[in-house]
This record gives sequence, C-alpha cells and structure tokens, in this order.
Amino acid sequence: MEGLKSRIEQWLQPKLEEMNCYLVDVKVLNNGSKIEVYIDNNDNPVTISECEAVSRYLEFYLDNDGNINNKYVLDVSSPGMDNPFKVPKQYQKSIGRAVEILMNTGMKKEGILKYASDDKIEIEVHHPAKKKHLKPEITTEEIQFTEIKTVKKKIIFN
Repeated sequence: MEGLKSRIEQWLQPKLEEMNCYLVDVKVLNNGSKIEVYIDNNDNPVTISECEAVSRYLEFYLDNDGNINNKYVLDVSSPGMDNPFKVPKQYQKSIGRAVEILMNTGMKKEGILKYASDDKIEIEVHHPAKKKHLKPEITTEEIQFTEIKTVKKKIIFN
C-alpha cells in the first residue's frame, strides 16, 4: 500500500499547489479500501469546498487506476486541532501560536512557537511571577527535533 500512498501524493501535488494548500498526511487502510487524506491551507483554515475539490480530483485518479479496488472510502479533511504536526509547513503556519510539546522523555512543555527550522524549534515560555506584584518571567527555549516526540497546537479557551 506504500506504492498507492506515494501515487496519491504525486497526483495531489499539482492540485494542492494550485489551491494554495499542502498535503499533511495520507493513510491507506484496510488494503486500500479506506483512504484518508489530510490537507491544510497555506494561509487560512481549510474549507469544506477545498476538501470536496480535492476529493473529486483524487477520485478521478483512483477510479482510473487499475490496481485499486472500486469499493473504497475516501475521506479528505484538515488535520484537526488536536493532531500532532506532521510536516514543516504546519510549524511555519503556527509561528506566534501556543503549542504543546511532548518530549521523548515524557515531559510536556508549552509555549509560543517563535521559530522553526529543519532541525529545531524555539518557543517563548511564560513563567508565573513568584510574587503578585512582579511581572511573569519570559524565557526562550530552543528544542531540537531529535528531542521531541510530538508537537501540536494548544487549544486555549477564553
């Protein structure tokens, strides 16, 4: 099924570029009878109409590929708020937003994502003031990707 996944990625690349979107993940499940595609928009949240357009576009290729079971279920959606980041563009899009980081050690960290490169991220951490009349302390922490298990957006309710 790895071959199908890579074909789907190739098929989608031009369509997603045209739509100002990018591919986050492709999952081929149950021997190809279920296909999940996760996309995101470079600038805005993904719309239902964008998911529909990608679905219709991909269905053409799937229906005309002789190696695919005609009875498949295709789901195209955004990656969701609580799913870990999979691709570098998700980090870039989230700069300035709160993130939760699960370290390989099991320790959790939270902060504002300030920077992301190919090998590390930088977060701004707000530490509560030790006394009421003092301002909170703000530090910057650099974390290598090799130390990170997952990173995802922190959902904040006001």
